[in-house]
Amino acid sequence: MLREWLDEGKLDAAIVTRSPNSEEGYWLYSDQGVWIAAENFDLSVDVLPLVLFQADCKYHAAAIDSLTKQGRRHQLLACCDTASAQRGLVKSGSGVGVMGRVSIGRDVHELEGMPPLPSVDIALLTGGKSHPMMTASLVDRIQASVGKLSSQL
Repeated sequence: MLREWLDEGKLDAAIVTRSPNSEEGYWLYSDQGVWIAAENFDLSVDVLPLVLFQADCKYHAAAIDSLTKQGRRHQLLACCDTASAQRGLVKSGSGVGVMGRVSIGRDVHELEGMPPLPSVDIALLTGGKSHPMMTASLVDRIQASVGKLSSQL
């Protein structure tokens, strides 16, 4: 959706995920996908309820694919538009989710023993019509700030 809005001129810039071998946009950070759940979530359920981000998210397809390959029964309970909505549903115990490690926050925890998830790059994309404030200097400052934050994780 963000890429569409950039193309349509509705956004000047967006921070998105991309495949590690892509050169789309300005690279900011590489992030590892992790499984998340509420502290007391029972993983022994027969059908694992999933709370995932939008279908175009790299982790969405990877989660479903890895569970299918394992033969683990699952059901997509919710497909969220925001990370905060996803974390909220996961925190409430509605299901398990997947997201980048940098995004999990303190209100949910990372699950051990789940199928591996890919790494993705986080990139800054700019629209076709450049905003006057989106200068090379600003992009450099954003990249430097994210680099400092990621080194603290």
